[in-house]
Amino acid sequence: MEGAPDLIVEIISDSSVRKDTQRLSAAYWQAGVQEYWTVDARTDDLMFRIQHRGQSAYEPAAIDDDRFQYSRVLNCRYRLDRTRNRHGRLQYTLVEKPQ
Repeated sequence: MEGAPDLIVEIISDSSVRKDTQRLSAAYWQAGVQEYWTVDARTDDLMFRIQHRGQSAYEPAAIDDDRFQYSRVLNCRYRLDRTRNRHGRLQYTLVEKPQ
């Protein structure tokens, strides 16, 4: 393989906030990565962001009324849902919105 991946997903943790949101974002942009997804599940408000490669940095994808965001790389809309399973454990589902 040659070149940068088309898409990278980073899961933010307490120990990686600065790295995932600043250092890696800039490094991935410089490397030519087309799309950068971040997930932050540390609080009650689940944060899922799709960011597209812009002129000099990543730019966030628009979020529609149903919380879906468009992925240019995958040519589809996505949202990340969080629920609890029957044992009370958190469960995450990447939902794809039909075109």
